Amino acid sequence: MSSLSLLLCVGLAGTACVGAINGHDDEAPGTPDGPRAAGKGQSGSGGAAGVAAGSPAGVPGMPGQPGMPAPAGPPPVATPTTRLARLSHAQWTAAVKDLLRLPARPAFSDRFRGDPINTFDTIAETLSVDEALRGDYRDAAEQLAEQVTTDPAALARIVPPVAAGDVAARSRDFVDRFGVRAYRRPLTKVEADRFVTLMGRGPAVFGGKDAFTDGVRVAVQAFLQSVHFLYRTELGPATAMAATGRQALGPYDRAARIALAVTGTIPDDALLVAAGTAELTTSDGVRRQVERLLGTPAAGEVIDSFHRQWLRMITYEGIEKDAKLFPEYSAGIGADMESETLKFARDVVDGGGGFNELLLSPTTFVNKRLAVLYGMPAPAAATGLTKVNLDPTKRAGLLTQAGFLASNASIREVDSIHRGVFVHHQFLCTELPPPAANVSFAGATGTTNRQKVTSVTGDGTCGAGCHSSVINPVGFAFEQYDALGKFRTSDKTLPADASGKYAFDGIDKTWTTGIEFVKLMASSQTAHNCFSRFLFSYLHGRTPEPADVLTVAGLGQKSLESKVSVKALLTEIATSDQFLTRLP
Repeated sequence: MSSLSLLLCVGLAGTACVGAINGHDDEAPGTPDGPRAAGKGQSGSGGAAGVAAGSPAGVPGMPGQPGMPAPAGPPPVATPTTRLARLSHAQWTAAVKDLLRLPARPAFSDRFRGDPINTFDTIAETLSVDEALRGDYRDAAEQLAEQVTTDPAALARIVPPVAAGDVAARSRDFVDRFGVRAYRRPLTKVEADRFVTLMGRGPAVFGGKDAFTDGVRVAVQAFLQSVHFLYRTELGPATAMAATGRQALGPYDRAARIALAVTGTIPDDALLVAAGTAELTTSDGVRRQVERLLGTPAAGEVIDSFHRQWLRMITYEGIEKDAKLFPEYSAGIGADMESETLKFARDVVDGGGGFNELLLSPTTFVNKRLAVLYGMPAPAAATGLTKVNLDPTKRAGLLTQAGFLASNASIREVDSIHRGVFVHHQFLCTELPPPAANVSFAGATGTTNRQKVTSVTGDGTCGAGCHSSVINPVGFAFEQYDALGKFRTSDKTLPADASGKYAFDGIDKTWTTGIEFVKLMASSQTAHNCFSRFLFSYLHGRTPEPADVLTVAGLGQKSLESKVSVKALLTEIATSDQFLTRLP
């Protein structure tokens, strides 16, 4: 630990340095009951199926028997809570930008070791601080503090206008104003006094020409290294709710929870005012703020991040095809596909669309390279992506876009198994067993891709099991799309066969084309529950528990039967008692 970092920890003893907590098993600093950190007792599991792990059977979109009624009786109340949740790197970056009022997001987190991702980077149980990250936080804090205090314009953005009074008075004013934004709550008198004292040591540390500026520099370093900045905490006063046994979060804890979930950053000034005026103690007040925030650019970026992670777009970077077989392919086309899907999803969400539109809309966004894949003339715009209407008999929503299709294919062939597994994991929340170790495609026989896959994993083979009736039918639904995502009517010398049968919500349904399959899925309660489950997990920052089953099912029912929008589902989650309360 550097001498300055030691000074910060010693000078702010009791306000919690980042090294005082690791985010998992240590007791929270300064709390008499020592609430456990995020993730204790949760059933998280790694991998794509983690979102479904630990859930009971009986509710569509959960592992088990689709279509069976939910267990009778009142919903359980002992749902988990995330009392201490470390900011993800994306949240940290946005929080630093907004706290310091920087014109652009700093790039420090690009050098941090990547966050572990258990379905989403917001899952608190996976986020902790090790020595390497602690050092990264320290280095970033020192550089950022120097950056904003050596640039008069940057300093003016975080320091209130000069008022009458000595350095000590100005220091206290700064601590009070900056502290409420850094900690997402007003500082206690003890905390504020410690920061003011620390600012008085600034000249001894930096020896600059202005004592107040030196004090700001050391204070900014301290704020950026405090667990009260680096973690979203639920440690403030709470109100007991006799009916449920839970406790309603205080207004500032609510503000932080809403802001980080909906906008991925700290509360803005208006939300802090709402917390300070008790607006957030009422359901109407909470709803007004959530709906306001959902209309901000920051919320749009959060929606992009949700879709990027839910649809695993990180795989688009590695899309590579045989240029001889696919002359339309060129290096970097995966980035175009990612931009296409993100713009499409944002267009649906901003336009008031829901899960149905994500699955069924025949629109998309193309540039010259992508237009070729869809058999369309190149758009007039020389740069960027242009919204177009596709042939609704060939294209409908996310699962017929080139990104999903090309990323679940090899260099030369489609990959029906991985297409099927992806849909089961991300759209049906099916918990699949690990693949059989003795399945080999070396001896596959047949002309078409479907014939070859069936010869190894179909009925009567060692790879049968869940393949022949679960994975394969879903994967085969996309046989009319080649390894680059182009529509095709034949595979080699035979017709491309996309027909199949699968039990949606416990009832066998058949189809002959990929479009028919997607329409069946859009009318399935299982799929709507699954989508709602992912939204729930992303906003709550935790893996859903058995106690969450009825909540998720209720969201899914509204999505299917009432066709509510994605933003309406997000609002429903962020304004719910479950979201705004904690366990005692």
